[in-house]
Amino acid sequence: MKIPARTGVSARDTIASHLSFVRKPLPRDRDHRLPPLAEAAQPVFESVLARSPHEPEFHQAVHEVLHSISPVLEQHPEYVEGGILERLVEPERQIMFRVPWVDDEGRLHVNRGYRIQFSSVLGPTRAACASTPR
Repeated sequence: MKIPARTGVSARDTIASHLSFVRKPLPRDRDHRLPPLAEAAQPVFESVLARSPHEPEFHQAVHEVLHSISPVLEQHPEYVEGGILERLVEPERQIMFRVPWVDDEGRLHVNRGYRIQFSSVLGPTRAACASTPR
């Protein structure tokens, strides 16, 4: 059985249609309404905003995590004093790699790929380092 070739649809359009479910990032002007953070978590969130000003998706993720653990922080101030929050928002390891690909017109493109690991407490990761013997 021959599968008909798709015409008129580029690889970029196909990828965009598959990624349409991704939630919308925070507005870049920071005039958004977010639930308040615990008093101890606010300085950590401000440091993330200052360190990574052009990463609104990361800001949103950090805010959601800090907001969700706020009740625990209020009950256990020793977590804040021990620097746990700073360790939560700073990745342990970052790997950047190139991803070459060819579009439908035969042109070569090179994109950047990232692998960010925030904790190795569950053991080493092997997904990015897999190899097979030849």
